[in-house]
Amino acid sequence: MAGLLAAFAGSVSAQTPPAQSTKREPVVTKPEWIRKPSGEDVTAVWPAGAAKAGIGGKAVLSCTVTATGTMSDCTVVSETPEGYGFGVSALMLSGSFQMKPQTVDGAPVAGATVRIPLNFMGDGYKVSGATVPALLEPIWAKAPSFADMAAAWPSSAGDLPEGSVTLRCKVMSTGYLKDCRRLAQGPQPGFGDAAMGLVNRFQLLLTPESAAQVKNGLVNVRFHFLNPATPAGQARKVADPRWIVQIKQDRVLALYPDIAADAGVKSGQGVADCLVAADGKLTDCKVAREKPADLGFGKAAVAIAGVMQMNPWTDAGRPVDGARIRLPINFNQADEPAAKAQP
Repeated sequence: MAGLLAAFAGSVSAQTPPAQSTKREPVVTKPEWIRKPSGEDVTAVWPAGAAKAGIGGKAVLSCTVTATGTMSDCTVVSETPEGYGFGVSALMLSGSFQMKPQTVDGAPVAGATVRIPLNFMGDGYKVSGATVPALLEPIWAKAPSFADMAAAWPSSAGDLPEGSVTLRCKVMSTGYLKDCRRLAQGPQPGFGDAAMGLVNRFQLLLTPESAAQVKNGLVNVRFHFLNPATPAGQARKVADPRWIVQIKQDRVLALYPDIAADAGVKSGQGVADCLVAADGKLTDCKVAREKPADLGFGKAAVAIAGVMQMNPWTDAGRPVDGARIRLPINFNQADEPAAKAQP
């Protein structure tokens, strides 16, 4: 089969947490590989242009290993030759990586980084299955809720604190997903079943033009389950949201409070406390705090928050609906340029 990985090895670097006791150093084990992409995985995402031109290539990724052994925050370090999409293909393959996570005194911990070199090589690079587009940063119109994630927690997981899985799915022109297959999952198979049960709750946000372009394209969907019996699993928190609608800087300046400007105050901060709706928009926004006080910065921050919208599903694999967030907005009014002396 074409599309074999001729070289696949991760160099692992991990910082050892400080010792909890002066009596001994903690026992740290580095991550070890469990699952690497198969030839089928590679073939599915092989760059179409490179395959047509009969060109092989290489890419290097840098990824963070989670406490469940899956990869997160993967970035392309390099790709050769450039311009053929080997970096994009490597990112699509990142959902296939599985490791035994780093442990400290026997407990799995997140945070180790791995550098993963990938060689795209095969029999003349004649890969027929690589003609579909890859969606690296999908924007969702619909996604599972916190309640959906809690209900899907597998009974077989017992007292485990968390679990992760990545699915690779095909995209329909309606934005819904089909033909999903499990890639990496951990620490036990029940999380893959849980993720598959939530697939029909996703729908991509597509225009008529983009719907035609991405039909039968591939998208990786990451899930991070938290045990609903724990405080972490019961909390509705959003970490590292991806903003899909932000306010432009000129609009921020236009909302600079008149009372502050009239008082000669050149900068300030307002913090809006908002409820995240199912579509990622910010609602029920209130002033949490402002500095300096009573100069309108809080009200201006609320106005800005009402325009913004985050992706309904985070890149880390978590919902956003029903969470309350605090959004700090910094205001800075540039000094007017000094008048030039007339000749």
